[in-house]
Amino acid sequence: MFCRELYMDEYCAKHFRSIKKKMKNRTVQPGIYVIVLSKENGRLEYMHNAFLCQKYYEANPPFVLGLAHSKDVMLEMIQEIVEEVYTVRGDYDIRAYFKEKMEKISYKKLKMYRFTIVGKEKKES
Repeated sequence: MFCRELYMDEYCAKHFRSIKKKMKNRTVQPGIYVIVLSKENGRLEYMHNAFLCQKYYEANPPFVLGLAHSKDVMLEMIQEIVEEVYTVRGDYDIRAYFKEKMEKISYKKLKMYRFTIVGKEKKES
């Protein structure tokens, strides 16, 4: 459900464990927005976390790339992700970029996450 390299604002990074637990229990959290990778077309989508409480997402868990505490920060993160993909790959194939990125991650067995917070990286176990 969660990408091992998450994009977050400072609030979500600080409260990540609580947010993650509530999302897995399908609890609505006011003010938390998610950025997901669409399974159909490989594009970025954003939504309020309440949408993830629907039965559809129970059977089809989304691939969460980012968490934000406001819409403005969420849109800024999407822009940052797209710019990063273009800088590294030279195109806008977001699905291929994250597939390559996940194959390189050696700490996925340790259940660790790396947060990108406004240009900074932080590791969390």
